[in-house]
Amino acid sequence: MDEATAIDYLTRSAQRERLGHAYLITGGDSAGRASFALAALRQLAGVAAASLSEAEGDRVVVIRPGSLSRRIVVDQVREKVEPRLQVASGGKLKVAIIEEADRLVPEASNAFLKTLEEPPPDSLIFLLSGFPEQLLETIRSRCIRLPLGIVSIAARIGSEGEVLLKTLANQFPEEGHNGSGAMRLLGTVNSLLRMVRDGFREESEALLKGERETFRQTTESGDWLKEREQELKALAQARYLARRSDVMAIILRWLGDCLLQACGIDGGIALASEASVTSRVGRLLGEEDLLRRIACVEELVDNLETTVSESLAIEVGILNAFA
Repeated sequence: MDEATAIDYLTRSAQRERLGHAYLITGGDSAGRASFALAALRQLAGVAAASLSEAEGDRVVVIRPGSLSRRIVVDQVREKVEPRLQVASGGKLKVAIIEEADRLVPEASNAFLKTLEEPPPDSLIFLLSGFPEQLLETIRSRCIRLPLGIVSIAARIGSEGEVLLKTLANQFPEEGHNGSGAMRLLGTVNSLLRMVRDGFREESEALLKGERETFRQTTESGDWLKEREQELKALAQARYLARRSDVMAIILRWLGDCLLQACGIDGGIALASEASVTSRVGRLLGEEDLLRRIACVEELVDNLETTVSESLAIEVGILNAFA
């Protein structure tokens, strides 16, 4: 949802006295999540500010990762969040905002969990995170999730998504299906996934390099850098797997649109920009053929969740579905 929709949702919840005590704000970028938090402060707590730092005061506390370790430590929770939320406010809303909440260290997460389990009266907590999967499940389960900036799957994988859609369309020219096109589709999928994987790995390596340079100027233990390297590798892998799911979802939704239109159903089309192509392909292939192809891609998605080689699973799945 966009920011205005999310704020409207919170406002109506407050008016009905059904405002939750904790919300996990995901999606978008860090600036967008901060903008949402500022809008929520203005609408729900009557606190107007140009930045989250400026918003801090008697009823608003903001914590964020430290400049060196990029972590939120337990002292920040115990010394800033807990006292501010526990103080009496005369019925006025008290707000705690955790920026980059996925950077909570385990001790801080456990301390914060106690606040979530027994929220003080008149308190509201916003956790802002671009990587909510890094948070403890026990924390996520105690928050109401508000995803911002939801965009189409094709948009999430960028311009290469358009290349994938064009390659799918070219599988089925007007004069009929040419099976050799499946190899082109396989090449496009592999190229796209390789680009995504390399991009996340390079980003991770650049972040680690910067932290190493900063770390050399301190006396902290080298164990932290080893742990941080593993965290960044795990995060890069998690982001890659999420993007791989997006690629598979584009293929499935494209085939699903073909099937809907083959059945004469106009509503529910996922890829509206491709409607003319999927309509033509739907008429060309028919329901039975499309169901078979969808089953092949679904089997591919299932195989990617096993220990089967990724490259082998993709090759077999794409060729079975499109050759």
